Amino acid sequence: MLRKSRLLTAVALLVAVPVGGALAQADPALVGAWTGTAVQTYPDGVVNGRPASFVFLPDGTGTTEYPSSACRGVLAPLLERGPGVFRETITTGIQDCASNGVFTFTLAADGLRFDWTSAKYGVASGVLQRFVTK
Repeated sequence: MLRKSRLLTAVALLVAVPVGGALAQADPALVGAWTGTAVQTYPDGVVNGRPASFVFLPDGTGTTEYPSSACRGVLAPLLERGPGVFRETITTGIQDCASNGVFTFTLAADGLRFDWTSAKYGVASGVLQRFVTK
């Protein structure tokens, strides 16, 4: 129930104050909440998995949340790199999470796949499932 509350709060906050304004119109298939596990491989070879939640808004922006690290961030589309590419800026928990990584999202049969890259912090990937409220 707490996770549902956090996701709904994130949606409410971004609807009230969209980050970066209306940068792009989102792919309707992406709009909504998604959850899964991000598996990160650091430059030194250490691998770490953590729960991750994403919310995509109709204006093309979004939010990220990593509950186990108390980190939250915002997603801004990188239109020059093509559809589904976003820069992540961590806004809460900056000391515990890497900021300025680049996500690439791709819809697939098994969910929403993502790859994340950061020159300083390595790479991450995962498959997200749509978060459905009951």
